[in-house]
Amino acid sequence: PHEAAVTLLIGIPGVSYRSAQVILAEIGTDMSRFPTPEHLASWAGMCPGNNESAGKHRSGRTRHGSKWLRIALIEAAHAAARSKDTYLGAQYARIRGRRGPGRAAVAVGHSILVIAWHLLSTGETYTDLGGDYFDKRRTSTAYQRRLVARLEAMGHKSPSNRQPDPTTSTALGVPTLPQGCTVAAGVRAWDVIHTSAVDGQAVPRGWSVSAVPLRSLL
Repeated sequence: PHEAAVTLLIGIPGVSYRSAQVILAEIGTDMSRFPTPEHLASWAGMCPGNNESAGKHRSGRTRHGSKWLRIALIEAAHAAARSKDTYLGAQYARIRGRRGPGRAAVAVGHSILVIAWHLLSTGETYTDLGGDYFDKRRTSTAYQRRLVARLEAMGHKSPSNRQPDPTTSTALGVPTLPQGCTVAAGVRAWDVIHTSAVDGQAVPRGWSVSAVPLRSLL
């Protein structure tokens, strides 16, 4: 009687016929019992715990849920991790590098459960976002704006808001250094950190010596 639901679930990368049967046996086919996929993930024990102290959020353990459902989802997650050019495979690789394989498998298992909720609620087949989904997000304009906003929140100024440097050469557009500064011996001027002969302080890379353009020093 649940063959149509099994067919929907095996369309998810990593979910085998047996895994789909276990998932349906544990959560059923009526998703109206769970208002949102987050409710389902919380009930199944596949969402991170809440560990907050003194305003700081720390990694928390997942709550206890169905043992067999968790095993099926973790197995499906490991299978999805081996899939080529898929969203779930890219998600596993992305999280594994930062948090380790165990937490990456739990995160992908959580995603599989959320996808299952949507498929069973709508009856639509699974459409993969592709293995380059996260790469496209990193190159999007919205992502770049978020990075700029983070830098500005840390006190840095974006190039559009930065005041012009009075020591920059307007003729060639090459940063220049005040008189009396020397470059470390034996290293190209383009690569080294320059040192002021007056106060001995380091000067940023890319600066030239005594207002001489860099191209004449190479």
